[in-house]
Amino acid sequence: MTMPPVFGDFLAQASGHIAAAVSIQEDLPAAALDGIVRSLDRVVTTLARYLGDMPLPGEFDQAPSGDGPVHDVRTALDARIALRRSAQVLRAAAAAQENSGGEAHPAAWHLARAADQLLAGRDLLHTHFTSDPSGAWIRTSSWARVIYSRPVTDALLGEIGGMAAQLAPWMMRLSLNPPPGSVTPATTGLALHDSSRWLWTAGLTLEARSRQHPPAGGARLVLASIPSGLPPAHHPVAAAESVPDLCRGVITTAARLQHASHAFARTARWSPQATSYSWGRDALACAITSHGSEGIIRGLAQRASALGLNPLIQAHLDNAARALNPACTAWRAIADEWDLLSTGTNHGRGVSRVAN
Repeated sequence: MTMPPVFGDFLAQASGHIAAAVSIQEDLPAAALDGIVRSLDRVVTTLARYLGDMPLPGEFDQAPSGDGPVHDVRTALDARIALRRSAQVLRAAAAAQENSGGEAHPAAWHLARAADQLLAGRDLLHTHFTSDPSGAWIRTSSWARVIYSRPVTDALLGEIGGMAAQLAPWMMRLSLNPPPGSVTPATTGLALHDSSRWLWTAGLTLEARSRQHPPAGGARLVLASIPSGLPPAHHPVAAAESVPDLCRGVITTAARLQHASHAFARTARWSPQATSYSWGRDALACAITSHGSEGIIRGLAQRASALGLNPLIQAHLDNAARALNPACTAWRAIADEWDLLSTGTNHGRGVSRVAN
């Protein structure tokens, strides 16, 4: 079973393709410029959309003097504006092109792949949200709050700033040294020059912001670990399942239940099956799950010790098992308390499907 993609996969691929593109320093053939401009348009436009998506932390906070946003936020807003202007200039240059070739050149190819990865990463982030009829975004997963938290937003701003600062000088050099014999209008060179200036401004601004206010510890790791907000595919249990398959099945089932709970919560109404008996069954199921998980993790800890693995792995497993033990006790106590409560005299509606 392959591991589901996380945001860091797309971010690393995009960064690698941008690094590969800007490493090409030799003179470019005339036929490649059009394809490079179109690919640059896609990359810069997507970077600008990332900043347009996110509500910057403290965006509407005012400085003590009342002169506008605090400095930390103002720099991010300036970068957002600069990225938008860079994208607007490139969009006009790409739209004015009459030729459709040049995509086969390595620089254009790498930039196009970088744009694809950035778009895929943005789509992954969007799976954690939906919009209401007014267009306002609604969180649909527990990761949604993490995505727009201050540390993770700071980490993403730093990543975008690094890509912009990497691309800008390469674009500037390309605008000042166009391919010999190019039939591309001079306006394209001017557009590249203008766009690179705005992109350089955005990149340097965001990089300076990251140096002055570095993301909190682990923020980049959390950013890279954001999974898709879509539920994993259902995998029926086979006749003979190995222990690793069962472990992956538990993880998949937990992820599907988590997604379903968020989906139901958005449209939840009071159910006649939401009785004390159903809640008691839910609590008992949680107690059983906690107890079973504790046994599995303790077995993994013993196996890690027998294999002579890093002691830190065994310590983490032991800590997880110890944390599950009081969780199981607490869920059992809750189940016992529900036995003493009644939600009504109508017992004919049965148990909810979740409790079953």
